[in-house]
Amino acid sequence: MPKSVFKPLILTGCVLALAAVAAAVFFQTRSAVSLRQRRGVEIWKPDKVQEGYNLVVRFETAGPGCSLVDLAGEEVKVLPGDICTFTRNGDLLTSIFGPQDGANLARIGAEGIQWKAPIFVSHDARESAVDGSVWALTHRILRRGGKNVRDDLVVGYSASGKPISTWSLLRNLNEYARVRGEKIPVRKDVLPDGTTADARAHFNSVYVIDDPRWEKRNPAFKAGRLLISDNYAQGLFVLDPPSGKIVWFFKVLPGRYQHSARMTPEGNILFFYNNITHSVDSVAREFDIQDGKTVWQFAGSPGVPVTSEMFGSAQRLPNGNTLISYITDAGGAVEVTSKGEPVWKWTNRKLGRDGILPSKVYRVERVPSAIAQKWLKEI
Repeated sequence: MPKSVFKPLILTGCVLALAAVAAAVFFQTRSAVSLRQRRGVEIWKPDKVQEGYNLVVRFETAGPGCSLVDLAGEEVKVLPGDICTFTRNGDLLTSIFGPQDGANLARIGAEGIQWKAPIFVSHDARESAVDGSVWALTHRILRRGGKNVRDDLVVGYSASGKPISTWSLLRNLNEYARVRGEKIPVRKDVLPDGTTADARAHFNSVYVIDDPRWEKRNPAFKAGRLLISDNYAQGLFVLDPPSGKIVWFFKVLPGRYQHSARMTPEGNILFFYNNITHSVDSVAREFDIQDGKTVWQFAGSPGVPVTSEMFGSAQRLPNGNTLISYITDAGGAVEVTSKGEPVWKWTNRKLGRDGILPSKVYRVERVPSAIAQKWLKEI
C-alpha cells in the first residue's frame, strides 16, 4: 500500500480510537450520574464535600433502623438496632431488642456486644470524650393519682457499662421550674396502647460537653456536663451529673421545636428547628452561648428546602460545612457551606419494612471513612 494512503488510515484509526475512549468516558460518567440520581443524590460537588459516610437513622411504623449510606447514595451497610451513634473508636451505641430481656442500650464493637443495659433509648445516646462514659435519654411511665405520668430520665454508664447516674425529671421538677422561671405545663402523650400520660417534658437530644475551652466562654459549659434539648419546653439546659443540678437554661424562640442540639468547635450551639406547628419555617440555627445571638443559620434556598414536619438534625462538619437532615415526605439531607452553598443533597429513596411505603429519615450524621470501614468489614 502506498505510504500516502497508509498515513491517513493511521490518523483516521487514532481519531476513531480517541473518539471511542471519549464516548466511553462520557457514557460512564452519565451512567454514574444517573445511578446517583436514582439513589437520591441530586447535588454532589466532590471538591467541597466533607469526606465520609452518612449514618442514617430512619423512623418507620415498625420502628427505627440504622444504615451507612455513601456519598453516591448507596446503602452499603445495615446496622444492628436503632437510634444509632458511633463512639470515638468506632463502636456502635444502639438499642437492640431480644425476646428474653426486651429493649437494651448496647455497645457493639469488633468482638460483638461489649455490654448492654436494660433501658429503652429515647432519641439519643452519646459517649463522653472526657472519660468514655455513655449518656442516654429514656423515660418511664409511672402511675400517680390514678393517672399515667411520664418521667423523662438521663442515665449514665461507665466505659465498661456499669450504671453511674440516673437523673429523674419528676424528682427534680421544682428545680426545673425554678431555672425555667415558669410553671411547667402538662401535656397529654398518647401511649402505644392508646391511653394517655401526663407529660411535662420531652428530652430529644443529649450532648456531652467535652472541650475545656468552652468553660472560658460560659462557666456553665464545664467539660463533662451535659447539654440537653427539651422539645416541650422549647429550650435547652446544661446538667451537671455529679450534683444533679441544672446550671444553665436557654429558651429558644416561641413556636419553635428544636432537635439535635450540639456544640460547634467555636463553642456555639447548633440545632435544628422543625415546623411541626406549620406556623414557622424550618431552620438550622447556631447561636452564641455568651449572649444568645444567632451567628449563623440556614433556612433553605431555591431548590434546596429543609422544611421538616418533625425531627430533623444539624451537624457541623470538620471542613466547616453543615449537614442538615429533614423529614418532608420521606426525608433527606443537604450539606451546605458557611455561605449557604449546597454542595451535597440526598433524598431518601428506601422503602420501609413493609416494602410499600417509604421509610422516614429521623437523623443523618456524617462519620469518618475510617470508622465506617470497620463496619464494612462485616463486624
